[in-house]
Amino acid sequence: MNELKKLTGCGFLLFWYAKFMYTDEGLFMNFHLKKIFKYLLFGFSLGSVCFAYGSSLDIKIIDNNATTLKSIANKAAWGAYGVDGKAFENYHKVAIWAHSADRVGFSLFDGSGNQASEITDGAQVQIPTAFGQLNRYDSPTIITAVASFQKWLKKYHAIASLWSGSTMAAVLITPGAATLVHVGDSRIVVERDGQEIFSTLDHVSMTSSGFNLERVFGHFGHFDKNKDAGVPSVYRLTVQKGDHFIIASRALWTIFSTEEAIDFVYYERENNINLSDIAKHLVSRAQDLGCNETLSAIIIEIQ
Repeated sequence: MNELKKLTGCGFLLFWYAKFMYTDEGLFMNFHLKKIFKYLLFGFSLGSVCFAYGSSLDIKIIDNNATTLKSIANKAAWGAYGVDGKAFENYHKVAIWAHSADRVGFSLFDGSGNQASEITDGAQVQIPTAFGQLNRYDSPTIITAVASFQKWLKKYHAIASLWSGSTMAAVLITPGAATLVHVGDSRIVVERDGQEIFSTLDHVSMTSSGFNLERVFGHFGHFDKNKDAGVPSVYRLTVQKGDHFIIASRALWTIFSTEEAIDFVYYERENNINLSDIAKHLVSRAQDLGCNETLSAIIIEIQ
C-alpha cells in the first residue's frame, strides 16, 4: 500500500509536468520555472492527499492452513484494523501464528523510515520463526530469540536498517498464561471485566525536545552504540477466558489513555460487537479526535 502511495505521488508529478510541457508556455520553460514548480508541487500534494487514509495494515498468518486456523481459534478470537496516515514511511504489519495447539501468538510491528518495509517484512516472518524454536517462554530465551533478529537485520538488510526500523508488541498465549513482549512505544493493555490488569511501559525518555524512543529494531545509525536498543521487555501473566488484549501503535495512545481504550472496548463488547469492528471503531474514533498518523490496533479475546 505504501509503495502504491509513492507511485501515485510520482504519477501526479509526471502528469502535471507533461501537462505543462505540451503547452506553448512549455517551450519557454526557462522563463517559467515558477509555473513548473507550481504544477509539480500541486500534483505531489494531490497524490499525497488521495491516499491519506487508505488501508495500511498487512496481516500475515504464518503457515495459513486449517490446522493453524483451528489452533488460533481455540485459544483466542481476534480482530485487527489499520489506516494510513500522511507519512509515506510508516509500515504497520501484523503476524499471527500457531506453533502447536497450545502455543499461539500475535504481534504488531510499527515501522518507520523510508526502507521500513524491509524491516517489517522480515519481522513478520523471522520473529514468529524465532519464537517457534523456543522450548519455553521465559525472559532469557525470548531476549536471545529477539537478538537473533537484530543480527539477521545487520547481515541481510544492513543498508535498510541503518536509518529505518520497527517497534514490536507481541502476545504469546499458552494454557492459562500469556507472555507479553515489546520493544519501543507500541503498547499492550490487558482488560478483565472492564478493568485494567496490566499495561506495558513505553520505551521512551523525556528530553528538552520531547519524548525520545529508546528501544527499537534497526535504526542502527542512531542506536548502534546502545546495546539495549533492541532488547525487549518481557512479562508473564495468568489469564482467563474473556480477558482482552489491546495491542496498538504509538499514535493511538496519543489520543486514548489506557483507561479510555479499555472502556471503549468493554462497552462495545458488552453490546455484542465483533472484535474486527471494535478494532475498526477504535481506530476510526482516534481519527475523529484529530489523529492523522498511521494507526493500527489488534483486539484479542481469550477463549
